Amino acid sequence: MADHRTVLEVVGDMIDTERPCTVVTAYSPQLTWMSECAAVSFATATLSSFRPQPGEPTYLVTFENGKRQPGEKELAALLERFRVVTVEPIESLTDRIGDAVVYQIEDKQ
Repeated sequence: MADHRTVLEVVGDMIDTERPCTVVTAYSPQLTWMSECAAVSFATATLSSFRPQPGEPTYLVTFENGKRQPGEKELAALLERFRVVTVEPIESLTDRIGDAVVYQIEDKQ
């Protein structure tokens, strides 16, 4: 559960690493700043040329009531392209953007 911090802060702290990383999200400026990861939009991630870099943690983050989120079918199709390493739900009791789900993904190849 996200405590007094916003769900974006909790997600940012969770995916913050000591090495280069990438986060696929509709909240690029916020999560880039909070996690220190490079951000990629969902539109860019759906392109066949997008691939997580080997050895570089890559996360895909969705928000229950967030703006510009992929629909169920789009999210399923996007996740099908990758190997999902972990899935972390983060409950938010106060944020309008609602609960978050953080997927760590890798290239299937």
